Amino acid sequence: MRGLVESGDLAFVNDVVSAEAWAGAPTDDDHDLTVLLQFLEFIAAGPDHARKAGRWRAVARSNGRELSTADALIGASADANRASVLTRNARDFALMPVSVEVY
Repeated sequence: MRGLVESGDLAFVNDVVSAEAWAGAPTDDDHDLTVLLQFLEFIAAGPDHARKAGRWRAVARSNGRELSTADALIGASADANRASVLTRNARDFALMPVSVEVY
C-alpha cells in the first residue's frame, strides 16, 4: 500500500472491502483500521457495477468456476474506476478483466 501511495496512485475502498476488513478486526473500534479506512477514498457500487459483477459471475459459472459476489463487486468497482485490485487472491480476480496487484 505504501508503495502505491508513494508512486502517486490513488487508493480506493468500497463497502465490500470495508466489511471484509471489519470482519477481521480484533475490536469494534480498532483504531488502526479506522485510520486506514479514513485515509482511503470510498467508492460506492451502484446498479451498473452490480450488473457487471453478476454477468462476470455467470460467465465464471458457465466455465465451471465459482466467483463470489464479494469479489465480483470489488472487481466491478475497480473496473469502473480504472483501478487495480490489490489482493492476495489473484486466482479469483483473474476471472475478471481487471488489473491485479498482488501483495
